[in-house]
Amino acid sequence: MKKRVTSRDLQAEETRQRIVNAAVKLFKENHYDDISMLDIAREANVSTGALYHHFASKYDLAIRFCEVSDDSLLADRASLYESDEHAANLLMDFFIGFYAASIYAVGVDVASVYFNPCNREVELDTRYYETLDRIIFRGQEKGELKTDMNPHALSDFLSVAARGAAIDWCRHDGSYDLESRIRAYMEILIPSFIADDFKF
Repeated sequence: MKKRVTSRDLQAEETRQRIVNAAVKLFKENHYDDISMLDIAREANVSTGALYHHFASKYDLAIRFCEVSDDSLLADRASLYESDEHAANLLMDFFIGFYAASIYAVGVDVASVYFNPCNREVELDTRYYETLDRIIFRGQEKGELKTDMNPHALSDFLSVAARGAAIDWCRHDGSYDLESRIRAYMEILIPSFIADDFKF
């Protein structure tokens, strides 16, 4: 039986969303290290107790910021990724139009937190891999991509390259064009998996 949503549940969700919105605003306007949980509580107009009830740390809020950004970008591109466009073009768009764009959206400070080796959640998000696996699966079904690697293995292979570029970009404080770097990698890697005569 589905649990009835109470007014208290709705109020808790509204408070949680207000906290997220406040954190996102501060992350966009300030350096990550210059923001405290007290700053976020003040911006959200909640008590520190309420803040810690919903989020254990600033780190958790940074990860939530990344998730919100990813959700928005994936929603915007959902119809493209289900289209009949050649899988090679879809893969390139995934890593440029979504992946690089999502990192730019959160900025180098928050991206550096996200790509910290201690963060075991990096790209374990099922939405990320579901979308990428689906692009590859459909491309293999249509004969556009080789089938010597299963979709998830190929997703992981390409993601390691993109993630390496993102980590290097963070280490260099975002001093170069991440989109161009990932594009250069993918223009080398993706053609290795194309089964037909497609050319970028």
